[in-house]
Amino acid sequence: VRMPTLDIPQHQVLIDFPDYANFAWRHRVLLVPLGGSRWVVARPTLAVHLADLGNHRVVVLQRNRAFPAVRSHDAFVFDPADAMPAALAELVRAGRALGEVINYMGQLLPQP
Repeated sequence: VRMPTLDIPQHQVLIDFPDYANFAWRHRVLLVPLGGSRWVVARPTLAVHLADLGNHRVVVLQRNRAFPAVRSHDAFVFDPADAMPAALAELVRAGRALGEVINYMGQLLPQP
């Protein structure tokens, strides 16, 4: 990966997926903390989902910097063109909505 990380205010990470054939690392934008190691994240496919970062090795990325060299050749990352303000605003909106649903569902479930 020769392009830099995204130039956005949200935190970005690489998380490992060592058992996947195509890419061992995936770029994620952290959108909504849900407690512990759980986050609502954005993926390079421009989808949002729940991720438990405690289940992965995590590399924290710096804003608008080169990807770590040892991982850059084996990572599925965002295209910077996809991080335009309108697209990013939509991901943040969708991430917040998903976070609200997950938090609401947590209130409905019996606590152990």
